[in-house]
This record gives sequence, C-alpha cells and structure tokens, in this order.
Amino acid sequence: IRYFQENEPSLPLKTIYDISKGAKVSTATVTRFVVRIGYADFTDFKKFINQALMSSLDSSFERYQLSKHQWLDGSSSPWDRFCDLVISDIHAARVSIPNEALMQAAELIAKTRGNVYIIGQFNSYVVAHLLYQHLVLLRPGIVFLNNQAGNLPYQFLDAGEDDLLFAVSYQRYALQTTTTVKEFSDKKAKIIVIDDAVSSPVSEFA
Repeated sequence: IRYFQENEPSLPLKTIYDISKGAKVSTATVTRFVVRIGYADFTDFKKFINQALMSSLDSSFERYQLSKHQWLDGSSSPWDRFCDLVISDIHAARVSIPNEALMQAAELIAKTRGNVYIIGQFNSYVVAHLLYQHLVLLRPGIVFLNNQAGNLPYQFLDAGEDDLLFAVSYQRYALQTTTTVKEFSDKKAKIIVIDDAVSSPVSEFA
C-alpha cells in the first residue's frame, strides 16, 4: 500500500515486475493485492489506472462530449445503458467492500459518543450530502461540513477523539477534504472514508 501511495503518478508506466521489485514482494503477491482491493486481476488494475491517467489529462468538457457521443450513438437506449452502469457499479461496490468493513463502519457511526462530521467536495459533495440527509434521521450529533473553505476550520474546532469524521473523496480530490482528514487524524478522532482508489490522498487515514 505504501509503495502504491508513494508511486501513484508513475503506476500506469510500471509492469507487474517493476512493482514487485519496488515493493520487495513477489509478482504473485502483487496480483493477490490488486484482487483483494477489487480488481479481477493485474490487467484489470492496469486498465483502470490507465483510464484514470487519461481522464486526468482530458478536460471535463472533452470527457463530457465523448461520453455524450457514445451514449447517443449506442445500439441500446441511453436509459438501458444507464441502468446497466448503475447495476455494474453496485456489483463492483459489493465485491470491493467486505461485509466486515461495512459493519465496522456502521458500528462506529452508531456508537460514536461525540459528533459525526461529514465532508465531501467537488464530485463528492452529492454523496456526502445524501449521507448527511439519511444519518441525521438516525442519530443526533450529525454535522455537515459545508464548502465555505474559509470557514471550514471553525466548523470543527471542538472535535476530538470522541468524534468521527465521514469523508467522501473522489477524483478530483479536494485539498480541503484532505486537509480536514489530516486535522481529524491529528485530533485522534475516528475516520471513515469512501474513496475511489487505494492510493487516494485520504485512504491511509481511515
């Protein structure tokens, strides 16, 4: 995990042999690792990180135009393809999130003695706010950290080890989210993270 985090920008250029040598493990261990974090095999993992790299090089507008063209020109209807995409994402989440981790997160939320803070910005905002809307009905002490960067530090001044931060962080990763996660880590608070890659800047704090 440490090797992946430290070498994230260059991972698309590395072979399985480069990674095994750099991480000082066998190629079989690399394969088991990528399968454990949700990929079918190393080839599937490489395909994902190569796509992520290409997406980071394209502008949002270019990606939108490409996806729009693909959706409108496909053989099936956009509604059918949207439903297939949602079902595929649900299956991927089911495979990549162990039941034990899900139950541990639920237990943390239920048993945290202090507040449960929720943060998500950019692409992550909608998911974070949806979590807030549901959790505020289940228990007291749910605090949504809004997107006003200048006021953000003042919203959790009193946070401590009795509190929990629930952070949602997808690409493009927000600096405010990463900074907030680090602040909560320094305060010895508990942290739950929903992210899109094992090498995301907040995963090591969860």
